[in-house]
Amino acid sequence: MSTKANKRIKRIIQAALASAMAMAFAINAVALPAGHWAARIPLLRNSIGVAEGFVPFFEFGEGDGDAGGTRHRVTARERDMLERIVWAEARGEDDRGQILVVNVIFNRIADHRFPNCVESVIFARGQFTPVTNGQFARATPNDRIRANVQRALNGEDTSRGATFFRMIRGAQGSWHQRSLHHLFDHGTHRFYRHR
Repeated sequence: MSTKANKRIKRIIQAALASAMAMAFAINAVALPAGHWAARIPLLRNSIGVAEGFVPFFEFGEGDGDAGGTRHRVTARERDMLERIVWAEARGEDDRGQILVVNVIFNRIADHRFPNCVESVIFARGQFTPVTNGQFARATPNDRIRANVQRALNGEDTSRGATFFRMIRGAQGSWHQRSLHHLFDHGTHRFYRHR
């Protein structure tokens, strides 16, 4: 197929998406942090017009992520779990430090050595201390945490593929230090991936 034909197909797809987004926006638009919008859209309707299922949120707007970042779709329950784990692990960190926690979770989901969903990654035995010490259950995420989780969901990722992190304090001589490849430090955390 020629480059000209590819460009035409791309324009047609973009126009169709823009039309679908405008329709979705008109149906039930909801404002999200950082200028994003979402719409609840029915998937199917049965013979009497009742919705059979819903896309939790179809998000559109200008992305905050780095160039080429992957947008992640999650349910409301998974979003709540991400916000809670960020609160428990990084509430005192800067924006990038909070986003990195979410990045690590999605890097694990993409890695065959880990579970393949948000809940299974967060609740994997022995992986996130706040799950076992009760901080996760007591978490009270604020607007900044919610906005940073959204930024990560929109594709913002500076994790360099990290699949582990721990507090810098006590990292020397730890299993992480002996068994994993150290990538970088940020805030109070040290980030790693498999060798």
